[in-house]
Amino acid sequence: QAPVPIETTPPPEVTVVKGAPSEPAMAVEMTTYTVKGYVVALEGIGIMPVVGTTVGTSSLSGGELTAMEVWGEGPTSTGRVRAVLRRAGNVLVAAENGVFHTLDDKLVLSPATETLSALDIQSMHLSTSAGDEVIWIVAADALYELKSGKLLKWSIEGTNPAAVTALLATDGAVYIGFGPALYVLDSKAQSATVVDFDFGKINKIVTGPNGVLHIASAQGLFEREAEGKYTHYTMAAGEAFSEVEDLSFDPKQGTFAVTEAGVSLAKGGSAPEGKASLPEKTAPRYMAFDDIGNLWVGDDESVYQLPLGSQIGFEEDVKGILEKYCMSCHADPPTADADNAPSINFLDYDVAVEYAASTVLRISTGQMPP
Repeated sequence: QAPVPIETTPPPEVTVVKGAPSEPAMAVEMTTYTVKGYVVALEGIGIMPVVGTTVGTSSLSGGELTAMEVWGEGPTSTGRVRAVLRRAGNVLVAAENGVFHTLDDKLVLSPATETLSALDIQSMHLSTSAGDEVIWIVAADALYELKSGKLLKWSIEGTNPAAVTALLATDGAVYIGFGPALYVLDSKAQSATVVDFDFGKINKIVTGPNGVLHIASAQGLFEREAEGKYTHYTMAAGEAFSEVEDLSFDPKQGTFAVTEAGVSLAKGGSAPEGKASLPEKTAPRYMAFDDIGNLWVGDDESVYQLPLGSQIGFEEDVKGILEKYCMSCHADPPTADADNAPSINFLDYDVAVEYAASTVLRISTGQMPP
């Protein structure tokens, strides 16, 4: 497409909150693992981390971080990792030897590897649009939008795609960090705006509840409310700033931020709280949650496991989904809409566990719900 034109918005209203996050209320039990190569990307899925390094892709096996096995013909290793992306059912790995995705605890070469590898991928970002998965790819020459099997090329007037340092795609807008500048791309209107403010180098952007954005930067943490007001947390004492290198969102707690000092939690509307200290930093840090409450932080040749995330529980998280989507047909006695479905009390924990494997299989293959 032709370069998208840019407009500059007026300087935003920014409230500065100085000070370092509070000290952690209690020491957090931390497990440290060593990985071959240097950590350059990190994601979590299921019960495991997927760690991208300068020599390959590793995951947890037998209490150690070991190289993930690559199935099928072709390369036996991913080689140096460029980016990892968590999707709904797997993790996508863009690397030196192609584009791969996880299959259980293994890796397989993606059918789209030939097309995607040619893009020289720098980073990948996930969003949804009308229920469809959309992958935004930052490449050396442009931004690409992969949706429904189609690859769209985007460029923004006067910008260098290789300078993109962060990207967040939502259903309504794409927020792009070009170093210290924040651009907002409206893909439907094919227009973009740049916020007239120096954020310091933008490292990560995540979305939270009620339209709040959190921006990790070399100058600390910025919180953007839905109406456009910003709060700047310096994350350091006095007049100093502490760089926020990565962010990870927990839907039950808030946004976790990692700095040189450790891990903090930003709930929105209040100063971040210190949650855990980390060993002295020796390289850029990366972080991600798995699905069982672990926060993983990668740093140099080390990966730290901290039990800071929210765990999923049957009563609070699962039961309501089963009630909404399953019990209208599987009730006892059967309802008029049952269509001969057997009576199964999915609201009973033991019953739900008994049917868990078949439930997942039927949902993933589209057999259920009808």
